[in-house]
Amino acid sequence: MWLSAGISGGHLNPAITIAFATFRGFPWRKVPAYIFAQLMGALCGSGIAYANYIHAIDLVEGGRHIRTVPGTAGLFSTYAMDYMTDVSAFFDEVCCSTSQACKRR
Repeated sequence: MWLSAGISGGHLNPAITIAFATFRGFPWRKVPAYIFAQLMGALCGSGIAYANYIHAIDLVEGGRHIRTVPGTAGLFSTYAMDYMTDVSAFFDEVCCSTSQACKRR
């Protein structure tokens, strides 16, 4: 966050970009480009991480084309635990995104 705050204002994900456009006066005309850049950055970053760790992932999973959620899928995404309801998972995401959007002045 500190690295990107000086350049982009700390736009870490599309939810933050939309919140800044809605509540902080960020220009709406820039929103599509920021969201596109965020998605492409995430795609490139996960591709680099996957390429770097593919051999370790193969060893853990037991083969080249075997990928499982309890195994290594959690390296590239998050999954709600079984005890989480849809409402509590949504509230968790709202709280996390809100904490990212709140900035000290």
